[in-house]
Amino acid sequence: MIYIVTHNDLDGVASAAIYLSLARKYFVNEKAEIHFVEPSGLLNLLQKSMKINENSVIAFMDLGMNESILPELSRYLSSLSTKNIITEWYDHHVWSDKWIEALSSVGVKIFVDQSTCGAGVVYRYSFPGVEREECHSILVEAVCGADLWLWDNPLAPLLYRA
Repeated sequence: MIYIVTHNDLDGVASAAIYLSLARKYFVNEKAEIHFVEPSGLLNLLQKSMKINENSVIAFMDLGMNESILPELSRYLSSLSTKNIITEWYDHHVWSDKWIEALSSVGVKIFVDQSTCGAGVVYRYSFPGVEREECHSILVEAVCGADLWLWDNPLAPLLYRA
C-alpha cells in the first residue's frame, strides 16, 4: 500500500499526482491512498485518522516542518520503521539540519531542495530510474511558477485559480 500525505494546495496536489504517476510504474497494481492536510493537522491525521498497513510506503510532500511537533512526530515515525514501512519526505521549505537529523535517525528518507517547488522535488528525487513523461515536467514548471510566485509560465495562473 502507498500512502501519500500532502499539503492541500496546488503544489501539494501536483506533488501527489506526480508521485502517484511514477509509483504506478514502479509498484504495478499497488493500491494507494492520498491524504490532504494542512501542516498543523499532520499529527492528528497520522495518529487518529490513518491506519497504515505493514510493508507499505508513506510519502510526505510539501508539508514543511513544525519544530513543536518534531519530538512526537519522530516517535511516531520511528514506530513505523518496526513494521517494515518505508517513509519518505519531499519538501522545498526551509529545514534545519537538526530536523533532518532527527527524522533521518528514525529511518525517514528526506529530500529537501529549495531551488524548486514541492512538485519539483518529487519529480527530481522520487523513484530514480523510473522514466518521466513530458506531462510531468510541464506540470512542474507551471506549478512552480504559481507556488514560487514567479508567474513565468502561462499555465501558472490558470492552475492557481483552478
